[in-house]
Amino acid sequence: CRVVSILGMHRSGTSCLTGSMQDSGLFLGECHTWNKHNEKGNRENQKVVDLHDAILAANGGAWDAPPAKVVWSKEHIARAKELMAAHAGEPNFGFKDPRALLVLDGWKSLCPNIEFIGIYRHPNAVAKSLEKRSSKSREESLKLWYSYNSVMYAEFKSKPFPILCFDDE
Repeated sequence: CRVVSILGMHRSGTSCLTGSMQDSGLFLGECHTWNKHNEKGNRENQKVVDLHDAILAANGGAWDAPPAKVVWSKEHIARAKELMAAHAGEPNFGFKDPRALLVLDGWKSLCPNIEFIGIYRHPNAVAKSLEKRSSKSREESLKLWYSYNSVMYAEFKSKPFPILCFDDE
């Protein structure tokens, strides 16, 4: 089974990219096709999101408080393996959750052949969107943008993959 993870910071076009990839044949499993912040849905598989939240919480973090170091427990590894096994019959399985950037080493360890595609958006646009959606200050948003995109850039430098820009200018 080919496994693809869409990488990018929250509010950076990951949902749009994932929807396009789904329309082109990427199987996402059961995913959100609507929410109040994105009428077409964020295309996230809730089981993947729940796993990522559990991993972050176990390491003293959250989506908006990235931990300095992330360690996957045996339970986290087992849950991820169950997720992968549930979709093993699909030729192309993918998932999108911005938190994946914060727990990336675990996925790379579990799926050495995992493929990535990334997307980024100008930090000012992300900050505006996060302020509207989550009441994050500009300073908090820019710090988060840097945290997420630094991981994506480091991963790209180690093994290049396609990265798109969501900005319209």
